[in-house]
Amino acid sequence: MRLGVRSLVNSLAYARELRNLSVDEVAAELGTKPENIEKFEAGSATPTTRQWARLSAIYGASTYRLASPARPNLEPFTLDLRKEHEAPADISPRGTRAFFESRSKAQTIAGLAGALDWKPRLKLPRVRQIDHLSEVIEDIRSALFKGNLSVHASEPERALHSLRYRAENAGLFTFVGDVPPEDYRGFFTEIDKHLSLIFINRKTFSPKAKIFTLMHELAHYLLRVEGISDPFVLNNRIESSCNAFASKLILSDDELTGLVEEFFSRSDIKGSVRQLSDLTLLSQGAIAYRLLANRTISQTDYRNWRDSVQMFVGYGAEDPAAEEEDSDEPDLEDEGRGGNYALNVIMDNGYLAVEIVKSAQLQGIIDDVDVARLLNVRGKTRQKTYTITANRIQGY
Repeated sequence: MRLGVRSLVNSLAYARELRNLSVDEVAAELGTKPENIEKFEAGSATPTTRQWARLSAIYGASTYRLASPARPNLEPFTLDLRKEHEAPADISPRGTRAFFESRSKAQTIAGLAGALDWKPRLKLPRVRQIDHLSEVIEDIRSALFKGNLSVHASEPERALHSLRYRAENAGLFTFVGDVPPEDYRGFFTEIDKHLSLIFINRKTFSPKAKIFTLMHELAHYLLRVEGISDPFVLNNRIESSCNAFASKLILSDDELTGLVEEFFSRSDIKGSVRQLSDLTLLSQGAIAYRLLANRTISQTDYRNWRDSVQMFVGYGAEDPAAEEEDSDEPDLEDEGRGGNYALNVIMDNGYLAVEIVKSAQLQGIIDDVDVARLLNVRGKTRQKTYTITANRIQGY
């Protein structure tokens, strides 16, 4: 069907301008020339089926709404929680696409969970005010950090997966995807009364920094504050409070004090920060900030430390020389042929999503095509994904 000029002018151009995106940005995300986007918006050319799907994901609207003669009634984009005052986020097409695609997938899987009568196995206390976050730290720690997990700094990737699974038991999907770091490090959004979504940017430095981002977004869940955020960009009280919660959840003040008394040396602050990070699940950036906050080091010491690692280190950032680049799981055991890809599927979707999709398929609610669409896995690798997920869950 050939769409008229008026239809496309009143939809595609309007949607792009509403999302504050340029023709060049949208063209780059579609992998086409800017003049083709102009033709689509003028009505002199029609997007392919794949291009329609990509435009729908970028703008957060169905293809039907974008192709309608009337201007689409697009919902405002989620809030940018990094700003000093609340305002809709202004990010790249890749960032908006990751947000809308992740949320859409989570909503679909949540629908399957409803059909399966799935309920959260773990109840986490939620709070109304940021001042109350500190009051629930011990309850959250006892629920998430079981056994000796809090000291498993030598295995941060395993700790990350274990924490993800335990958070998912509370009804939190934890998706990981690729987004430009300047767009956001993560976001939180509600899906329904039982399920929510935490997204973690794969480009968020090391496994420890991913753990920090997960705990930061968990604070947003506890507060019921939706939006995109970056634990390493602090411009308001909400973000600062979520960071403080995340840091103290991972390592309590008493634990930090004990470690400082035993391992901190004022004559070697850089070495002390590295050692304290090696002994905990906090990155070097988070450790240095905690030492500054409790006055173990001065502002001058902190600035000198940042200069010594030759980078601007945010609250949860990592000194690149401190540990190897994060491989996002496949460097753990390759659990048989096809294991690496299956592990990547689990990393991208989390255990809860795989568990719900598997159950829905076994009960005949969805078929192989649906599984491939939701998890991007098929054939023997799909079964490998199911097997690894079940094995890992038993270990958590």
